[in-house]
Amino acid sequence: MSNPLAVDNFALNLLIASLATQAMIIIGRRRGLVVSQAKARAARISAAIVPIVLAASIGLSWWSTAAAMFSWILIAVVPAVINQWSARSSRRPGADQVAG
Repeated sequence: MSNPLAVDNFALNLLIASLATQAMIIIGRRRGLVVSQAKARAARISAAIVPIVLAASIGLSWWSTAAAMFSWILIAVVPAVINQWSARSSRRPGADQVAG
C-alpha cells in the first residue's frame, strides 16, 4: 500500500477509539472500579501509548507507509511489556501503598 492518506485515515480511526478507551478508564477510576494503583497506572500508560504511536505513524506514513504500518506493532508490544513490569512491581511489598 502506498497511499499515505489511507494509512492516516486508519490511524485516525484507531486514535479516536483509543481516546474513547482512555475516557472509560478515567471514568472507571473516578467511580472506584479500578482494582489497584499498579493496574490503574499500567492502564493509563497503555492507553497513552496508543495515541503516541498512532500520531507518530500519521507523520511517518508520508515518508513510508510500510514503516508506519509496522510501527503499529508497538501498540501490542509496549502495553504487554508495561503490564509485565507493572505485575512485577505490584508483587513487591508496599507497592500499592501511597507514601505520605
